Amino acid sequence: MFITFKFAYQLWNTMTKEDVAAQVAKSAITADQYKTIVGEEYQVPAASTAPVGTSTVASDSTAATSGTANVTPTA
Repeated sequence: MFITFKFAYQLWNTMTKEDVAAQVAKSAITADQYKTIVGEEYQVPAASTAPVGTSTVASDSTAATSGTANVTPTA
């Protein structure tokens, strides 16, 4: 894959630095190979600031009181 990414970045201009960096994150190429392709050191992306297991979607308090319920009838 290294040769393909190298050609895509350097010759064909079909990949950006970010695209090549994404391949390092996916372990498709190494950080050293990134440096060979791009000519710069690979920078590990900063971690997300959102805690794991949380959602950034605002809760809707009307959903719980909308008058509909998911109830399974019993026999």
